[in-house]
Amino acid sequence: MARDPALRRCRDLLEPLSPTASPPGPVSIETTEPDECRFRNIRFGLGGFVGYRMDTLLVRGIPFDRPKGPLSPVHARVEARGVTLAIRDQPAKIAWLSRQQQVPFDVTLDATYDPATTTLVLNEFSMDGAVLGHVGLRARLENVHLLVKRPDDVPELQALPGLRSLHLELDSRTFLSSYGLPLVMNMLPDQDPDAAFQAGRAKVIAAVDALLPASRATADTTQAVTGLVADFPHPKHPAVLDIEASTPITPDAVVAAFDDPDQLVALLQTTTITATYAGPFR
Repeated sequence: MARDPALRRCRDLLEPLSPTASPPGPVSIETTEPDECRFRNIRFGLGGFVGYRMDTLLVRGIPFDRPKGPLSPVHARVEARGVTLAIRDQPAKIAWLSRQQQVPFDVTLDATYDPATTTLVLNEFSMDGAVLGHVGLRARLENVHLLVKRPDDVPELQALPGLRSLHLELDSRTFLSSYGLPLVMNMLPDQDPDAAFQAGRAKVIAAVDALLPASRATADTTQAVTGLVADFPHPKHPAVLDIEASTPITPDAVVAAFDDPDQLVALLQTTTITATYAGPFR
């Protein structure tokens, strides 16, 4: 690897994640194209004892040989296959049991960036698995100004981008309980968390009923969103959500809206929100 610049660049690409070999074999790194890296049998941590294991990870479209200054158009794609949760530092028997209980899923990320229009398009972010089901996200961000100071540097964001559109598909019985519920749990008190959860869910439903019509949402859309919230974290139907903004929504605008109800209503009036929540899962 030390004598092969392409393989060395691929290795360096994953270095921040501190990857390690995943049983039963060693990590392997391949490159078949100048902008492509393929990794097999890797595991990396997210801090603490939690990490992920994957059979293969393909990264394509990385502009390794980019010049100094603004980026050229980029089309990048990441495909992770056979992903499972990996709990580290367990006794051997518990680690074996954990591996047997995991049901793999796949993750795909596909994005394009056009510096001429300062537009970043998330063409696809999806998670698919036999137990997980399907979760998909598409989005369009505008006013994305990226600059590279040195060829080997990570591109820097020069200004806050704005969200122009978002499309979310949630066709999964387990995604919210596996990934959404732990986030909610961190906000609950240690004493009687269920009562706090029920009260918080009721407040969210009331807020949606009161505020969503400001975005010109139909009664069906409002009912779909409140229905999904009422069933959280165990949805009974697939859900689809679309957001279209007349002007790009910046992070600052979102923060200000949550601090001021009048600004929240004004922000909703610049968006069109549609949602469905019905039918059987795949």
